[in-house]
Amino acid sequence: MTHDDATASPAARPPADQPSARPSDRLTDRLTGHDTRPPSDPGRPRPSTYVARSPQDLVALVPVVLGFEPEDSVTMLTFGARRQFHARIDLPPSDDRGGAVLAELVAALVEPARRHGVRRVVLVLHTADRRLARRVAEALERSFVDAGIDLLHALRVAGERWWTACGPGSTGAGSPVQPATHPFRVRSVVEGRVTHASRADLARSIAVDEEAAAAVAAALPAATAAAPPAAPTSPEEVTALLDRLVPTGRAATDREVAGLLASLRDIECRDAAWTHMRRATAPDEVAFWSDVTRRAPEVHVADAAALLGFAAWLAGHGALAWCALDRALDAQPEHPMAVQVSFLLERAVPPHDWDRVRDLDAGRGGTRVAG
Repeated sequence: MTHDDATASPAARPPADQPSARPSDRLTDRLTGHDTRPPSDPGRPRPSTYVARSPQDLVALVPVVLGFEPEDSVTMLTFGARRQFHARIDLPPSDDRGGAVLAELVAALVEPARRHGVRRVVLVLHTADRRLARRVAEALERSFVDAGIDLLHALRVAGERWWTACGPGSTGAGSPVQPATHPFRVRSVVEGRVTHASRADLARSIAVDEEAAAAVAAALPAATAAAPPAAPTSPEEVTALLDRLVPTGRAATDREVAGLLASLRDIECRDAAWTHMRRATAPDEVAFWSDVTRRAPEVHVADAAALLGFAAWLAGHGALAWCALDRALDAQPEHPMAVQVSFLLERAVPPHDWDRVRDLDAGRGGTRVAG
């Protein structure tokens, strides 16, 4: 089985036709849609393709495509659709006696798979609870069959051993597997990918750096009160600043970060930062906005985190995108850009659509993309 690793997004429930003021608490980490077409920049690497020939390979693939080691969750890998995707969803709690959470989980996986024309799926459940794994796998299998989708494998993983989630092979000592030393992991390291120890560890990678945020806060008055102010005061100045900083990989100074954060309060300046992004340079944007998000004082973090979420979606890092949007929406629950990006993720909009929309928008003289 071949699985292409690339991009991100979906929903814990069938999504609405319009973005809500704030997405409801998400059961999932969410569908990660795979855009197998490379960015237009030939210097950027193509999405990685992994060929799984055994259950051990499938188990090892999961943390590589997610970017972290999953816990107490089910991950779905899809095959046979025009655009592959994956999803990680928390398992139901032990007190889900009425099955409401399980029903939501099933809908969150089966409906997007059906909508995108998926033909085959693999499930990997990370849990020590054998009965729970069987219950979830059987419920999913019934719904996939009803949707005309083949369930190739349902595997349960606990520690460094795996079993089938139901049926023969679901009991006993299990079979050994070591994802951390598997060739897939080695390859991902060589390609410069980081696999975090957990989703929480991934979220911590963009958490506030208190000392750095204090330094930026101290620089805010000087950045905005200077004559002329150091902060960009127009969309053109924001674009010029990003053109100077993003491609170099150089960390912005405290005063530059302070000035940029102050300028993002203006919608047109924030839109300039959004429309500055392209798929070909998305990894550079992720690195830049990750740094700004870590250094942003809480009162200014929503704008930076929303831009990071968009950059991460554009670069194909779905879990990081959701972590960034969590930060943005925690700081400002109805932040318009964060809600818009959440909608892109929930609808599984492929990132390759962005350059086309962006270029069309530029040809029309520009329209507001964040209210």
